[in-house]
Amino acid sequence: MSRLRNDKGFTLVELMVVIIIIGILAAIGYQKFGGAIKQSRCAGAQTAVGEAKTAMDLYLTKNPSASAVTVSDLITAGYFDSADAGSYVPTLAFANGGAVSFTSTTSDGKTFIMSGTHDAINKKVNWAAPSGTCN
Repeated sequence: MSRLRNDKGFTLVELMVVIIIIGILAAIGYQKFGGAIKQSRCAGAQTAVGEAKTAMDLYLTKNPSASAVTVSDLITAGYFDSADAGSYVPTLAFANGGAVSFTSTTSDGKTFIMSGTHDAINKKVNWAAPSGTCN
């Protein structure tokens, strides 16, 4: 009896080699694009804090006698749109004539902080360099 041979298809070794190559490429791609995702989250937090900083400056220009300011005040006055900031809406710590800081936190726990000192005499905030784990 003669045996019929079917040489169609791939061997198990060939399939294993292809799967290993795909796994290596996926691991490289994940590392490369995983960093880009983290950078985009930090960029979102930085943008939200930058917009809030500008809103604070505008608010103090129009309301020079303000002794306490909240993010809600900035939204109500129309200087800051929380919908644009998305999940990065910053928190605000404000002391009249003292420290001012905006802090925004990303979903992976990174922070971006913009702080300064409120100059009650000149009715403005002197902003310092940003800090936090996004820098």
